[in-house]
Amino acid sequence: MNIKDLIEKSLRAIKYNFYKDLAVLDQIKVNKILEDNATQLFWRMRLEDRSHSLEVMNRMEELTKENRFLTLALLHDIGKVESDIGWLGRIFADLGINNSFSAERYKNHEQYGYTILKKYIDSKAIVKDYKASILDERHEYLNRCDY
Repeated sequence: MNIKDLIEKSLRAIKYNFYKDLAVLDQIKVNKILEDNATQLFWRMRLEDRSHSLEVMNRMEELTKENRFLTLALLHDIGKVESDIGWLGRIFADLGINNSFSAERYKNHEQYGYTILKKYIDSKAIVKDYKASILDERHEYLNRCDY
């Protein structure tokens, strides 16, 4: 990990401690974008991951209003529900210091997200978009919005 990545992770860790739960208007916005099953999955994420995903979605809206991309933005970290690991554990996992089972799940959260979506989401389009835009080749929009 280079120094730029380390600084970015450190700043994100500090921000992680100040996330608040979503405002009512943001909750309504999320519910309008996601289908029922996807909404239920979204609310299984940790507060910090929900807040981060909303930030990604808000940045995504500046690039496109397409619902499929807004949905991907909200669900891009859904696989993190499979790892019960806090912010410090995440940093240590990214640095290669934490190699626990939870840390490995965190580092592979995108694959776990795909498994979760296949199991719980009725929309094959969402599952297909997730696989194509996150697992197969990360979509340019996500690269520009997920930081």
